[in-house]
Amino acid sequence: MTSNRWSTVRIIIGGSVIALTAVVFGVINWDIPYWFIHVVSVLFVFPAAILYERKIYMSIVLVFIVTHLAVDLYTSGRSFLLGSDAVQWLSIIAAGEVIYQISTQRRRADLLSRRRIQELEVIAIENDRLYKEVQQLAYTDVLTGINNRRRISELLDDEYRRAIRYQRPLSIMFMDIDHFKKINDSYGHAAGDEVLRWFANQCSVIIRQKLDLLGRFGGDEFAVIYPEADLASALGAAERLRSQIIGHPIQYNDTELQITFSAGIASLPLDEEIGLDQLVERADKALYCAKEKRNCMAYWDEKTAMPQRKP
Repeated sequence: MTSNRWSTVRIIIGGSVIALTAVVFGVINWDIPYWFIHVVSVLFVFPAAILYERKIYMSIVLVFIVTHLAVDLYTSGRSFLLGSDAVQWLSIIAAGEVIYQISTQRRRADLLSRRRIQELEVIAIENDRLYKEVQQLAYTDVLTGINNRRRISELLDDEYRRAIRYQRPLSIMFMDIDHFKKINDSYGHAAGDEVLRWFANQCSVIIRQKLDLLGRFGGDEFAVIYPEADLASALGAAERLRSQIIGHPIQYNDTELQITFSAGIASLPLDEEIGLDQLVERADKALYCAKEKRNCMAYWDEKTAMPQRKP
């Protein structure tokens, strides 16, 4: 029993004792009718029944009945023994039991409802967790742990829309690891997987955290989205990434592998609005230009409308 309910029960018990004493005094001294005892008892029996306390309301009824008999004996009355008052007491007990059963059923229904709500809340929390895990799996490249093609494409679309709407700079860079097939052929696919993981990690280290967006398109193809970066800034970021890759050869077993990559960069032009497909096509053409030489970067030149290799 909670403290609030226990306080209420104590009030009911105390009030019933005080009221019973007052009624008895009135019956003995002022000839108050006996039925007044029934009325007063109801004021305390029914609330006790509503509080689901069968022992309490039954005890109150018994106390009132015993008191009624005691008053009968004291006053030489026969109201209880005549039967009419006895029937009224039985009616009060029956009504109290009905109220108790209804209250109990309601309490059980409320309890079941609360439990069901809690179960649904737990299920909802678990479903939300599973949804986030599935979403994370759907958006994450399993091998490297970075954004997969689907996710990086969605992010590129979002950044393109934002850049167009607010007239902000945006650049993208496509990268291919040079001679990746040769690594697979010479050292096995396990080595190739290790190179991909290493390359993704090196890129993650050098890009601007919480701003630049890195993803794997598939195979040895990677992409970096540079929000708030014009062509000059993107070329500088790409050069820092190139220095990071060249300056940290990968150790695979007892072999040191020097990795290089080719990159193509394109930026939204400031004097015209182009579609996202055009931007991607320009970066792709710049990458193709860089791959012809390898271990270099190329960019889309707005003046010549052609890709140019960076010296």
